[in-house]
Amino acid sequence: MKNVIGTTLIKHLRPAVKTPYDVRDERLRGFMLRVFPSGVKSYLIELNRGKRETIGRVGEIDPDEAREIAKAKLFTYRNPYANNQTMAAPATLNQKIPTFNEFIAHHYEAWVLIHMKQGKQTIERLTRNFGGKFGHYKLINIDQRTIDAWSISRIKQNKSKATVNRDVTDLIAAMNKAVKWELMPYNPLKGLTRFKENDPNIRYLLADEEKALRSVLASKSDYAYIRPLIIVALNTGMRKGELLSLTWSQVNIPEKRITLLSQLTKSQKTRYIPMNSEVVEVLQEWRNYSRGDYVFHNNGNKIGSVKKAYKTVLKQAGIKNFRFHDLRHTFASKLVMMGVDLNTVRELLGHQNIETTLRYAHLAPAHKLAELEKLVSK
Repeated sequence: MKNVIGTTLIKHLRPAVKTPYDVRDERLRGFMLRVFPSGVKSYLIELNRGKRETIGRVGEIDPDEAREIAKAKLFTYRNPYANNQTMAAPATLNQKIPTFNEFIAHHYEAWVLIHMKQGKQTIERLTRNFGGKFGHYKLINIDQRTIDAWSISRIKQNKSKATVNRDVTDLIAAMNKAVKWELMPYNPLKGLTRFKENDPNIRYLLADEEKALRSVLASKSDYAYIRPLIIVALNTGMRKGELLSLTWSQVNIPEKRITLLSQLTKSQKTRYIPMNSEVVEVLQEWRNYSRGDYVFHNNGNKIGSVKKAYKTVLKQAGIKNFRFHDLRHTFASKLVMMGVDLNTVRELLGHQNIETTLRYAHLAPAHKLAELEKLVSK
């Protein structure tokens, strides 16, 4: 039978009366657990039909450790050119392991572009961050000390801890896939400690900033799409990518609802976004100038970037240090400060879990005080 060999499974396995039996691991082909009538349980690897090797007994090593040993032994057996290389000498291990650039170009890129919603951006980040410095490195030689040094250098270049952590996470995920595809025996970055991120300062529009922004938008003639784009962002909290990919077929004005299809959302789940009266009014007006399928367009063409138009508007409004994504923060912050409960805010933002939404909790002191007053006896 097959199952995931782990602590829970091992605890529930009972010996047969007369003969031993095997459990094959679902995650690693060739990794097995044998249960003897005596109650002894041993980890094995199947190198070939009829050729097995015992790794150790349950109780002597844990299942995760046994799986790592099995992974390395199976890799060495299946790659004869790696024979006589030791796991303690990764620099000389298996000359057939691809370099970082070879792995990205010949293996990982095609898979990412099909399976990841933002696959193109992921490949671009990996190539930009690691391709130049580590492109000629064998994957097995990109170790924790190397990446720790790289991370520190990035912080010294004024990159945020969150940005560095995201880039390192991309790299670890890629190398995990290389292990799964048996291109190398283990991931040297497994267990890498990343930077502890401080609670981010939420940047949102103050009342006078929003007033100035709206004033500029009302008088804006060039970049005509920028006004409806920003107004919808302020009232829905939609991400820039979601807005620029939005088509009229997803907008239901009579029912005051926008349907974001799963392939367009970060969570890859269909999301339904209610439209308030301002969004309905702006979109109805903008519909008269619409050309083609996309809601937000530039003379009928799909918009690739709003950087220039957005920067121009902010400069005219006198607003500094305000990213497009901060419009989403503004949407959430205003709701919280008006007393809307965090779970409703979570649903409107499309967050998978409440922890992500909790970053806005500190913006509702009056709401918290009102809750505390309920403790006072009347």
